[in-house]
Amino acid sequence: MLSTGGQGLIRSSAIRKIVADTYEYVELQDSLFELMNGDDRPARLTIANAVSMRVDAPFAYDERHPAPAFHFDYNALCQDEVFLNAFDRLMTSNFEVLSRYGRVQERLEALQVSLREYGDTL
Repeated sequence: MLSTGGQGLIRSSAIRKIVADTYEYVELQDSLFELMNGDDRPARLTIANAVSMRVDAPFAYDERHPAPAFHFDYNALCQDEVFLNAFDRLMTSNFEVLSRYGRVQERLEALQVSLREYGDTL
């Protein structure tokens, strides 16, 4: 509705503002995600070069820790500063992304509540 100019179809100015604010927030978070995701590529390559999949072990995507499916030298990796920094970068990035998506979800849920509350004034 915002991109086509159809927000005028919403009679309630409060709902128009809530929709516009939510849309802007989601767009901002999406832009920030793209910026952050680009920074992860070197870290992902570092980890991929140190950890490989084992073809002789079963791999179940629904398991939380499918460690037997991977091959790596744990002790050596714990001493490798480049690997540890890459791993830390990915973990930090993942937590940031989860946090951002959590805030987006909160905004969308608040929008949903507002739409229910003001539904008859649309």
